[in-house]
Amino acid sequence: MLGAKSVIRELSEYATARGKEIGYENVFDFSLGNPSVEVPKEFTDEMIRLLETEDTMTLHGYTPSLGNPLYKQEIARSLNQRFGMNYGPEHIFPTTGAAGAIAHAVRAVTEPGDEVVVFAPYFPEYAAFTFDANGSARLHLDYALVKELAFSGKRLETGASKFTIGCDPGVSNRTFPGEIDEVRISDCALDPSQFLRVKPVVEGMDPDTVFYHPLDFDEGAMPIMAMDINAATNAGALSAKFDYLDFTNSVPQGSTDIPGSTGQLRQNVLAPANANGGSMYSVTNTSNKATSICVFDPTRSIYTGSFTAEMFFKGDTNKIDPNGSGLTIMWGQLKVFVSPAGGTRARAYNKKTGYDSATSEIALDSMRLMDGKWHHVAVVYDYGPSNFTYYVDYVPVGSKTTRIYEDSDGSTVFYFGRQVDADSQHFIGWQDSPRIVRRALKPHEFLIAHEVPSPAATLAHVDFDADFSVKPFTQVEKAGTAAALSGGADAQITESKKFSKIWLDGLSKSVAKPDMGCVRMDGSQVRFPSNSLLERPEFTIEFFAKIETSGYDPHFVRLNRDPSLWNTSSTWALGFNRDTRHLSAHAYMERSDGTFNDVSPDFSGASGKKVPTDGRWHHYALTSRLVEGTNTMLTAYIDYEPVGDPITVEGVFYYPPKGTALAIGAGASITGYIDEFRFSDGVLPVSSFMRTEPYGLIITFR
Repeated sequence: MLGAKSVIRELSEYATARGKEIGYENVFDFSLGNPSVEVPKEFTDEMIRLLETEDTMTLHGYTPSLGNPLYKQEIARSLNQRFGMNYGPEHIFPTTGAAGAIAHAVRAVTEPGDEVVVFAPYFPEYAAFTFDANGSARLHLDYALVKELAFSGKRLETGASKFTIGCDPGVSNRTFPGEIDEVRISDCALDPSQFLRVKPVVEGMDPDTVFYHPLDFDEGAMPIMAMDINAATNAGALSAKFDYLDFTNSVPQGSTDIPGSTGQLRQNVLAPANANGGSMYSVTNTSNKATSICVFDPTRSIYTGSFTAEMFFKGDTNKIDPNGSGLTIMWGQLKVFVSPAGGTRARAYNKKTGYDSATSEIALDSMRLMDGKWHHVAVVYDYGPSNFTYYVDYVPVGSKTTRIYEDSDGSTVFYFGRQVDADSQHFIGWQDSPRIVRRALKPHEFLIAHEVPSPAATLAHVDFDADFSVKPFTQVEKAGTAAALSGGADAQITESKKFSKIWLDGLSKSVAKPDMGCVRMDGSQVRFPSNSLLERPEFTIEFFAKIETSGYDPHFVRLNRDPSLWNTSSTWALGFNRDTRHLSAHAYMERSDGTFNDVSPDFSGASGKKVPTDGRWHHYALTSRLVEGTNTMLTAYIDYEPVGDPITVEGVFYYPPKGTALAIGAGASITGYIDEFRFSDGVLPVSSFMRTEPYGLIITFR
């Protein structure tokens, strides 16, 4: 305690020392809250009168513990006179300063275990004011509480003893006769869920998960038994089994083939990584019957609320039949399958005997999933608005509004890898980590079978902190230059106070940089010379913008097909319609036959999300993904939410031999600010988009 120095005291000592050097009148000391003006003469006179006339025993003796009665009466009178209250002396509790008053006030309105929110920076003693003087020691055995010892108003006395493991040096014959491993001491009271574990908590075991199996079996060692359920809660968990249909040559095979390259799975981007030891390969027998996973729900509760079903799969490219009826990945009241052409579809059964294709089927035949690669698929059903969304590799490919039929006849079943009434549609290939969660998950909550992408995927990043340089390739790429559109002003770097940090790895928060500046746009542009780094068929564009006003159909950013022309002939661009404020893009595509496709897709969508002109900062993103190798799917985002459905355009982006040039603030004039433009190779998941940490408020839990 004595070894710790108060920052406030250090400031006070510095102010005193500095005052001796330059004069106290030149020092503004905000450390201790000392008076900075003369004491009123009336106060000094009254103090002199008391010293000269008051009884010394009364003046210098202890006051009553509850306060001086005359003082309390005068305080009550003043409050009543000023605020029309009805206080008496019994309502007044004097303290020896504001610190004591705050400490007593906190204790009066809180109980042990309550959360106290403070603003930061704050007076250091606020932390002490919220300290709970009543503590307890708890003994847990295998994560279960077996003994609790309460101690009131005391702290554990440690004296000068050293910490020992395996014996009590003060008592003979108290040496532990066994093995000890992984000793850890924490400076706070941990919850049992935070204790060391021999085996990491399975990533599927959150409170809303009702079925999960990692399928981590050794090669060829698949047990014929019931599958794991959610042992974390045992409440509403679903039972399941391997459904072989015919045991002849259809027993599933264990496989060391796994999704991702790191051998790790995460429950979400914030969860710790767990080892992924294997997958299951579904095979067929001579009667065309294949292995599947059958999940039983005797309470018929899956479809009576929101839920998410997800899994990883890799189709066996040798088993797809162009003339067949497709392969089923998931089947129940929601179905996900590979079409005969190799594309993908998702379907919701909104009536007992079938479905309405117009209102309940999402078809994307151009997206090839039988490509010998691992893919993640998820269907999310939001019960309230009767909406289901289909995701492939964390990107929404479509959404429909329809009420799923709630089965009332017998037990509900949900299959992974089989359609029960169509043997020829059983899935053939690899499956891993099927999961059902009784909640409408967001993409960043899905299972993740790879490390969160790092800034290594970043090809160009302009942070506008001090200049227009391009990172991380400043050694080979030239910095941009400020320019003005007709009637506008040059782009200018200005100090930014919007964020304290930019998290480059999104929600994983593994890499951060300080945010020092942004660019002011007032009919302005920032122009970058020819940049081959940006000529990619698949990419992710991100930036932050605060828009005040704009001209007609402005562009936030564009890649020009001619390095010498800054407002025409773009390969790609992202902007918005001034009147409707819908996000819009421009895409100059080259078809497989060598012809060109010049399109301007509008991301109005069913969501109706518009570009805000509220004078606040917002995050924008555009992703480009190849489908079938010859077409391109574009997805736009505002504040990490997709704007409408993805748009598939014919062809791939055309990059001319003479090069391209990037312009930020292109097209018609924009008045506002832009910051942190980033161009990444490939399609980043939403969880890896740049995130911000604002100034101002820190929440402390005690």
